[in-house]
Amino acid sequence: MPLTGGSGGAELRAQVEAELEKILDSPHFRNSQQSQRLLRHLVERSLEGRYEELKERVLGVELFGRESGFDTNEDPIVRVRATEVRKRLARYYEGLAEAPPVRLDLPAGAYRVEFRASEAVEEGREHGERWRLPVGRRWVIGAGVAAVAVAGGAFLAGRRKPGIEDEFWAPVTSAKGKVIVCTGHPVVYRFTTDFLLKRGGADFLGKQTSVIELRPEETVAGKDIVAIPDQYIGLGSAHATAKIVSFLAQKGKECDIRFGDDISFTDLRQAPAVLVSFANRWTFDVTRNLPLKPELGADGKSWIVHRETGQQWGLPNLQDNGRTDEDYILVTRILASESGQGVLVVAGLTQYGTQAAGEIATNPALLRKALAGAKPGWQQRNVQMLFHVRVVNHTPGPPKLIAIYEW
Repeated sequence: MPLTGGSGGAELRAQVEAELEKILDSPHFRNSQQSQRLLRHLVERSLEGRYEELKERVLGVELFGRESGFDTNEDPIVRVRATEVRKRLARYYEGLAEAPPVRLDLPAGAYRVEFRASEAVEEGREHGERWRLPVGRRWVIGAGVAAVAVAGGAFLAGRRKPGIEDEFWAPVTSAKGKVIVCTGHPVVYRFTTDFLLKRGGADFLGKQTSVIELRPEETVAGKDIVAIPDQYIGLGSAHATAKIVSFLAQKGKECDIRFGDDISFTDLRQAPAVLVSFANRWTFDVTRNLPLKPELGADGKSWIVHRETGQQWGLPNLQDNGRTDEDYILVTRILASESGQGVLVVAGLTQYGTQAAGEIATNPALLRKALAGAKPGWQQRNVQMLFHVRVVNHTPGPPKLIAIYEW
């Protein structure tokens, strides 16, 4: 409900407006006028309860000069800018030493801002808003909700008519026990602590979290760099893994999350699995004899190749820093792999494609659209789907199906 009327509502509104000004004046927003303008607009409309104006097409016309009726699939400007605002908000709150009186949240997939007070839970109930609970209680309640979600999901799954997502995921969800969700992780190289300290300045945290620009003539010795083989995963893999785990929880399936090489063939023989990203040796192993498979070149770039025809889909404009304006995605469903268990592979050539792959595999609307051209009876066959996405401002756009194979 809009924050109008009543002393409590007026007080919270004042706190929201004060917090908004602090956010907009922070280093995370100060140099981005578009992010400032979008966040202010979303907060003001949410405060006033004008939710009908918080729609993608309306925002595109009012804030970004788009024509009325523009195609939001072809022009995802609003989604791109909203994603940027979410990232900046996350960085802002991560840098605070203590919780603010009220927190502004912009949930993924929505444009209505939620206001979470740090205290006064009872007051929040009175005004119908979402409030931040004390940490201890939040964890306890969160665990309870998760348990109820899993149990409820299992109960409802047995009563409702299976959807297309249930049919597609059947090789994984129909098996007993946990589902292994394995995501690869790349080796990360970073500068040593001594190297960072020698560059001067007291902002050591800033040197860890910001890009360090090296002059073209500057040299770095081997002792200045350290390899970290097992502590990081890509943002696209993290996004896809979170989507998949949440999706499986709704279906009443518990997950066993593994990273990199923390999985053996014996593990795959004992449980169905979901393999996330191409930075994962099991993805290459499981798909090596399928119609579509990933390949890695001597130059470090990967592509997807049709095993029989040799046709390739790659990224000629991929930069050394991983930036690209497009990506290709492979979503594979195997009824019974060499391990004897069902396997799903969800991967893009870069992190952007992997992020989009997680969305495709867990979104019934996207699955329905992709499988519309499949032959009747695909539910009893293996399936591979190849997609292409455009990447705008580091965010994957709507996926376009390139090919689908069944056998």
